[in-house]
Amino acid sequence: MIVQKSIILICLIVLSMVGTAQKDPQTKKEVLARTGNCTTNSDEIIGSQEDDFVKIFLKSGFDGDFIGTFGTTVHECLHGYDSDLADGLEWDNNTYPIAYFVDKGIVVRFAGKRLFKTEELHKEFFSKDVKNLFRYGTYVQANSGPSTASSNQWGIYGLIEEFNAYYHDVRAQVEYFKCNSYQGPSDETFGNTMHAYFEFNIFMANYLKYAKVYHKEDYDYMMKNHDLRLAYTLIEYNWRNVLTEIMGDKDLANRMPGYDEEFRLYTEELQGVMNDFMVSESELTDYKDFLSKRPSDMKVVAENKAWAEQMNLTGFGAGMNADEMTEMYEGFDNLELNFEEKDPEKHYVVILTTKSEEELMDAIFKNFPAFKKIGIIMDYELNFSVYLDKFSSRAKAEKMAKEVEKDFPGVKVI
Repeated sequence: MIVQKSIILICLIVLSMVGTAQKDPQTKKEVLARTGNCTTNSDEIIGSQEDDFVKIFLKSGFDGDFIGTFGTTVHECLHGYDSDLADGLEWDNNTYPIAYFVDKGIVVRFAGKRLFKTEELHKEFFSKDVKNLFRYGTYVQANSGPSTASSNQWGIYGLIEEFNAYYHDVRAQVEYFKCNSYQGPSDETFGNTMHAYFEFNIFMANYLKYAKVYHKEDYDYMMKNHDLRLAYTLIEYNWRNVLTEIMGDKDLANRMPGYDEEFRLYTEELQGVMNDFMVSESELTDYKDFLSKRPSDMKVVAENKAWAEQMNLTGFGAGMNADEMTEMYEGFDNLELNFEEKDPEKHYVVILTTKSEEELMDAIFKNFPAFKKIGIIMDYELNFSVYLDKFSSRAKAEKMAKEVEKDFPGVKVI
């Protein structure tokens, strides 16, 4: 029987669906009772909205997927809360009332000049790759008929509104997960929502680039609008904080499974556009406590990006992606090649550790005839380790290492 070949890529978030003993909350009171002690802002966000409004989103989720439903509820209630916070601001043919709830005690409010619509970029400016992004059709281009979404119609104001809503969505899920050791439904829970960080930065950076050329008056207004730039800056720091937390916490995330399109398309040029849009730290003296709890860089995220880029673009030294690698092994009846993160509960019989992809591939090709299974582990410094087997018992791993020591003098157990 042919052994099934697979390259098990490292999941973005290791989550698997499990049932819950509790019935999922159906009312505002119930959801606040379940989550209020766990989360930073969701109680204020959800608590600001009427029960009937909250129920709509609680009942729209799937049974057993409370964490995803919870995030969506926070997201949609945030829109309602921001709208409420904008009450009293001017709204006419030239002005929009804008308010962003950033964190407890931090709300940015202003009356903003009406800007050109985001969807104007759709016809000629955005590349095909950007148009293929998951959230493009909903938030930039009207998928069918005229759109009333603020991200389409209100330009950068609406894009920042969604950027903010997705942040609070992710933040609420992460906090609830950590508070309850919750096992969510799949990597889609955090993984897909996290992509919004890159997607909306891509949309906003392109909006600014387009404005600089085709709507100079709007561009100059945006660059001079301190409140607008302040709102983006604080929300960006929020995102950096939650992404760093997710990608640095082994209970929440593992290394990236591949070089996702969102990562690739948020280029250094676009990052530069958004960095220039941020207000400087010297202008944030009123937010010292807020900033002290949030990283100013994206080091952990950059490490994940570099890892993922190396994996997908180099194809483990063969210039191939995961699917092509799997295809290459179809003819080998006795090989199962797994690529995974090291399980801290297991002991691995390792025959090679290297940074050289050529050396890695050479070891695999030389040894596949003799062993039914070869695995690869990669650490955070991009070291590959080829292992022959893994055991719960260190004694069993040591026994195997001794048995193969003649063929592999450098064998070790890790």
